[in-house]
Amino acid sequence: MKAKEEKFSLQKAFQELEAVVAELENGQVDLDQSLVKFRRGLALSQAIKRHLEKIKKEIRIIREKNEEG
Repeated sequence: MKAKEEKFSLQKAFQELEAVVAELENGQVDLDQSLVKFRRGLALSQAIKRHLEKIKKEIRIIREKNEEG
């Protein structure tokens, strides 16, 4: 199984994003590494947003089915 195919963990993504932010905030990372970490942080935040939107959609579907039934 490829890394991208592994099950997404919202908790792990948040933890990694927090770690990236902490590293960037402490100022101990050189400019090139800061850019790499910034890009990783953006990717994580986008993945988190997509996952939360998916959950929101699933909840809406469940609620609609519950209201119908």
